[in-house]
Amino acid sequence: PTAIVEIVDQLYARGRRVVMLQAGEIRSQKFVRTVTEASAGIKAKHPDLDLILCVGSLPRAAYAGFRAAGADRFILKFEASRPTLYQQIKPSETIEARLRCLDDLVDLGFDVGTGNITGLPGQVAEDLVDDLLLLHARAANLTMGSTALFIPSPGSVYEAEAMGDVDDALNFTALLRVLGPHLLIPSTSSLERPRPGGQLQGLLAGANTVTVHDGTPDENREQFPIYSSQRYTPSEERLYAAVAQAGLSLPLSASPSSDAR
Repeated sequence: PTAIVEIVDQLYARGRRVVMLQAGEIRSQKFVRTVTEASAGIKAKHPDLDLILCVGSLPRAAYAGFRAAGADRFILKFEASRPTLYQQIKPSETIEARLRCLDDLVDLGFDVGTGNITGLPGQVAEDLVDDLLLLHARAANLTMGSTALFIPSPGSVYEAEAMGDVDDALNFTALLRVLGPHLLIPSTSSLERPRPGGQLQGLLAGANTVTVHDGTPDENREQFPIYSSQRYTPSEERLYAAVAQAGLSLPLSASPSSDAR
């Protein structure tokens, strides 16, 4: 926890006021304790910082501990609303269990974000419609909604699959903006990998949030697959430029981990 707090200290000194702690879905007591202690340490030093957690499906008691420690937001994507498709990509969990976790997070007072993955193997157009309807049905209780473009990870069972279609993700984003005008919608770096300029197009399609992936120390990046050599990780300068090109602005002097207006 101390190392995590020190990293956040450095980001805070650079002007960041929104920080996300993201990890794989780990259910061990040690992991939950680490996230809880890190959250408490961060908020004790920086009470004005908006702390977002993205650590997967966990028991309600774990979420309650995070909230008591000061965590403000939680992102938990439902990923696929069709039960059989969800079971295909996450055999150890059901979509019903995932949605119960979302209900727990809302009930505990988190600002909650969720969304799907566009382009999953086996996904059809009707699935995307159902994903949008699920987001719309829950929009009143959500702060953020999003879609992530499917990108096959090297070494995974999906390694040989084709990545998702950028236009499908952009259309999904545009429709989500219509259905949820109040939502924070991120333009993710996944859009940039298959199409240079894709993240800017995401902002033009209706997204209003950007994220810069520069909080993980270089020596730890190999432990976090989002920093695979196959993954596009935009720099702060690149994101500032995309925000400006989209005709948006970042509030005050905040850095691109903030919400673009």
